[in-house]
Amino acid sequence: MPLMVKVIVVASYILTILLYKSTVTANTTGNDQDACNVCKCKSKGHDFIVDCHYKGLTTLPMKMPTNTTKLYLQDNFLNESAMTDFEYLVPTLQELDISGNRYKKPFRIPPLLRNLIAADNYIEDINLFLLNGPNLEKM
Repeated sequence: MPLMVKVIVVASYILTILLYKSTVTANTTGNDQDACNVCKCKSKGHDFIVDCHYKGLTTLPMKMPTNTTKLYLQDNFLNESAMTDFEYLVPTLQELDISGNRYKKPFRIPPLLRNLIAADNYIEDINLFLLNGPNLEKM
């Protein structure tokens, strides 16, 4: 492959990455929006899935579908202050992925939650999760 073609291919690749990263900036307006306008929502069998991964969120969308069973929040800029009243926001939630965020402290989780994925955060003590998650099967 000629050198000029290699340079163009590399430059194109770098430009694509930069453009993609510029679209994933912190979304601080998520809290006043409908979750399905900010995130991907879909029904799959008995589950209603809200997929908000890699959306640059610093707050949760407050208009969350009440029948949500799976919520994917990984790789955002969320911390425990974003989870105020979370257990009431999504009472039917059974699976929650908060991996790759900025959580340091546990927060109250919905009582039906069975699966909590919290890798790549700064959580030092998981005891509160265990105490207020009586149905947790997997963490």
